[in-house]
Amino acid sequence: MKNEALQDAVSMLDDKYIEEAQQPFPKRKIAPTAIKICLAAAACAATVCAVMFIPHGRAADILVFGKNPSASPVAVRSCDNEVGVIRAFAVEYLDIPVSITSSDKTVVGISGGTLYVEGDKENVYNADFELELFGNASLVWTVPLSDRSVEYELTAQTGKHSRVLTLSFDESENKWTVCEKSAG
Repeated sequence: MKNEALQDAVSMLDDKYIEEAQQPFPKRKIAPTAIKICLAAAACAATVCAVMFIPHGRAADILVFGKNPSASPVAVRSCDNEVGVIRAFAVEYLDIPVSITSSDKTVVGISGGTLYVEGDKENVYNADFELELFGNASLVWTVPLSDRSVEYELTAQTGKHSRVLTLSFDESENKWTVCEKSAG
C-alpha cells in the first residue's frame, strides 16, 4: 500500500517540477550587504593610510605690518611726496614687523638684513643664521633700503611647508613692497 501511494504521488507531479529538479543548482551570488561591508572596510583602510602618510601640520601664517602679503603686496615705505623721498634716503635701515602664527616648529631665515624677536634686541640674527621658533612669534626684520636694486627674502619653513616673502622696490609704484612668492 505504501508503494502504491508513492507511485500515485510521483505520477501526479507536474512535468515542470521534474525538469527543474533535474537542472543543476545555479551558483549563489554574493549578497549585496557583503559588497557594502567590503567597500566600507576599504574606505576605512584608505583613511587610515592617508592619516599616517600625509604630512601633518600646515604652513605658518605670516603678517607684515598686520597685513597678509600673500593676498596683495604690502607697502613698506611710500615715496609719493618730497618728504617721503627725503625720509627714504635719510633712513638707512627700516624695521619691518613680521608676525608668525604656527602650531609647530618654524625655522626662519633671511637673505639680507637682521632679524630679532620683538622685545629681545640682544639676540640679533644675520642672514647666515636660521632662527627656530616654537609656536607664535613677533619678529622685527631690519633691512637696509639704500640699494633699490636688491631683493631681500624671508623664508619660514614649518615641517615640509615653506613660505617665502620678498622685499623689493616697485619702480612703477615708487615704493618698497613685501609680497609672497612660491617656495618653488
